[in-house]
Amino acid sequence: MFINRQLLLHEVDFDNAVFTRTPISVWKENQQVDFGGRMTKHDEAAVYIEGGYFLKEEFVFSVRL
Repeated sequence: MFINRQLLLHEVDFDNAVFTRTPISVWKENQQVDFGGRMTKHDEAAVYIEGGYFLKEEFVFSVRL
């Protein structure tokens, strides 16, 4: 369903990543800021990854296979 380093751009991408428990990484300004993990949920403002959260407007999220 996903390919490695695919960006999560749309709500359906985030929904699918949660549903399929796909590992994701967190990036800002072309630098990886967090190795990430599996998303537990997301809302309009944030992505929740294994107990932490990252704001969607500040970070970019990509698939890590």
